[in-house]
Amino acid sequence: MKVSLNWLKDYIDLKAPVAEVAHRLTMAGLEAKVPETVGQDSVMDIEITSNRPDWLSHVGVAREASAVFRKKLKTPVALAGAKLLKSEKIFRIAIENLKLCPYYSAVLVEDVQNIPTPDFMKKRLEALGLRPVNFPVDVTNYVLHEIGQPLHAFDADKIQGDTIYIRPARKGEKLTAIDGRDYELISTDLVIADASGPIAIAGVMGGKTTEVSAKTKNILLESAFFQPVSVRTASRRLNLMSDSSYRFERKVDPAGVNLGRDRAVQLMAEYMSVGKLSKVFKSGKPPVSSKKISLELDFVKKILGIELSANDVTEILKYLGLGVTKKKSALVVDIPSFRPDLLVPVDLIEEIARIYGYDRLPESLPALEPLAKLSESIFSELDQVKRLCVGAGFNEAVNFSLTLKQGLIENVSRNLNLGNPNLSFFEVGRVYGAEGVNKLPDEIWSLGLAMTGKKLLNWKDKGRAVTLFDLKGVIQSLSGELSVSDIHFVESRHPFLADTANLQIRLGLEPVGILGELQSEIRARYDIAEKVFLAEIDLELLFKRRAIKKQFTPFSKYPVVLRDLALLVPKQVKAGALMEQIRHTSGALLKNVELFDVFESDKLPAGIKSLGVTMHFQSEERTLSSDEVNVLQEKILSDLKAQFGAYLR
Repeated sequence: MKVSLNWLKDYIDLKAPVAEVAHRLTMAGLEAKVPETVGQDSVMDIEITSNRPDWLSHVGVAREASAVFRKKLKTPVALAGAKLLKSEKIFRIAIENLKLCPYYSAVLVEDVQNIPTPDFMKKRLEALGLRPVNFPVDVTNYVLHEIGQPLHAFDADKIQGDTIYIRPARKGEKLTAIDGRDYELISTDLVIADASGPIAIAGVMGGKTTEVSAKTKNILLESAFFQPVSVRTASRRLNLMSDSSYRFERKVDPAGVNLGRDRAVQLMAEYMSVGKLSKVFKSGKPPVSSKKISLELDFVKKILGIELSANDVTEILKYLGLGVTKKKSALVVDIPSFRPDLLVPVDLIEEIARIYGYDRLPESLPALEPLAKLSESIFSELDQVKRLCVGAGFNEAVNFSLTLKQGLIENVSRNLNLGNPNLSFFEVGRVYGAEGVNKLPDEIWSLGLAMTGKKLLNWKDKGRAVTLFDLKGVIQSLSGELSVSDIHFVESRHPFLADTANLQIRLGLEPVGILGELQSEIRARYDIAEKVFLAEIDLELLFKRRAIKKQFTPFSKYPVVLRDLALLVPKQVKAGALMEQIRHTSGALLKNVELFDVFESDKLPAGIKSLGVTMHFQSEERTLSSDEVNVLQEKILSDLKAQFGAYLR
């Protein structure tokens, strides 16, 4: 936003050179570019952040300058034409949607004698890059840039009927705006209408039919509060931007509605001939709410690292337009309606810091005890996990904390859209676990893995699509390198994963993570066409179960007994679940079980497949007899039949 230095001097006694003004405002948070000279004026282009709509006016910037330079702020005069004759003309205001337009007001200014725009006003508008039109219109632009309240002037004699409607547009309605373009309106567009139809798009732009001209004798001056969402929706849909819509979209000060209207009337009465002034026609109420924040002085010291007196803090806050009352060791601060961004005590401390000067704050770190102490070894263990993942061909991703799976899915989606088809990502970070100390959830170190695309085998092989087993193999290798034994996979129903590939990772009987294929519905949300395989592992549990030292276990001197089973099972039975049951039934005598064959054929009964498994039986204490293994095998077959309906082929 462009700001005139001459204009600022109406509200604050500024004697500093414009370069110093720009620098000190920048240091306080209003980024001002190098000023330019326009005629006899100096103009600063200030970057306005979205949370500070109060800066979108000269009075708002002057208020900040008054705090920075410790100068008293002078506010514009708004007597609202108190000495004018009273008009008897009546306009009724009808608001159909108080949510989108909580407050609408207007006054009728009669028997105006149009004059050229006063020289001072013309020069100030031109310095901001605005083209003067005529005095009534220029007054509305002047007030908008002075105090930030958008206004609109209608030619009252061109309004049909005596009722002003604020309502949604109706099907088929159109408006020719003052820019000369025709706009087709829809029901989400809020309009100002008379008996004939729309005469303005609320908060955006007025219509051509009621435009004020040099011949206008009677002016209906609008000042209202429109909710930002209504103005933003219409402005974006119609690709129609204006100084008014820019401010309404960022939420104008509700308390400025009446002030802006009265200020415009004051300027009209002061600089042009005006016959009569009506009462204020209005409907609804300005959505002004009172808010107080209690600010402890000890808290200010704790956050800023310096001790400021109650008087120092009070002075800064009062210069910023806040009301302050001393109460014991705290200050009770009244928050005005033009500062909706101030919500909690820390917000006030930020205001104190930027006006006091960030450059004056000591460079020190507060002594804070960590909420949770980590073991010294965990960082080296996490580094080891990262090295192993990189060695397996994965690239590290760094996303926001506590969202492992979502972050990795977004990484995959973004890279696929950029043309990178073969992806292997890992991330080490914290996620929420079960309820811990003080009823807050624990934060657990976890490993997330994601794979999609092709598995490239060697320089002359085109490769193949990655599968669940590629990721499963990485996890098994990782557990082996970390000296964690007894890791296996059982069927699960995790909501992120597809039913066809949905596994729980276990250490013995204890769940330690998940592994599977991302659901197609979730892939669709992220615009991913390819299959994506995910895993998440609780590293802290993994570290607890790892062997302290890698130890050599002597080979058993007793022979291994191998038994093969060719089993017929329903097609929906998972091989992993079947092998898990074999482990459970066999106990310590089973050293390993492997799947060596999956066979499906029309020659088999309908809905049936064949699974071939090899079982390795061995004792550390004796040679197993055939009878002993036969008994165990029969028990295994009995349990498999009861659990899965399996029988020998």
